[in-house]
Amino acid sequence: MAWRIITAFLLSLIAFALWAATTQTITEPNALGSEYTTVTEVIDGDTIVVSSGETVRLIGIDTPELYEGANAECFATEAKSRTVQLLASKKIRLVRDVSDLDKYERLLRYVYIDDPLSSITEETSINEILVQEGYAVAKSYPPNTTLSETLEQLEEQSKEQGLGLWSSCR
Repeated sequence: MAWRIITAFLLSLIAFALWAATTQTITEPNALGSEYTTVTEVIDGDTIVVSSGETVRLIGIDTPELYEGANAECFATEAKSRTVQLLASKKIRLVRDVSDLDKYERLLRYVYIDDPLSSITEETSINEILVQEGYAVAKSYPPNTTLSETLEQLEEQSKEQGLGLWSSCR
């Protein structure tokens, strides 16, 4: 009789483990796809160059475009300046979502500060900060959508508060 109880318990435990494994939703980017590097250049509000010489596109967001001359989109200069302030010469952690590269051969990554002295926690991506402060809009680029819901919520908050481009560009 005891072996039947133990067998039933073990089968229940296995069934629960299988259920839990198949119903888990991903809420954070894949930390196994992390790499550490240093920012060497900020091209615009959502594009940087790292020490390997590779160009990185911050995924899940879109900042106003910088064009040569006076044709820059509204708030593009401010968005680039904020990205410079956050990332210039900083050691960062790049985290991949699903796709590795975009059609322009840029790395697609969430960017995290790797600096214990920073006031930015290591759990908050720069992608999120730029949207939260109104320097970027949330823009979903499937299949890279792990943080899409969070970014969309942050955009709504910054819009409601009239932050950044939401107060300057109407």
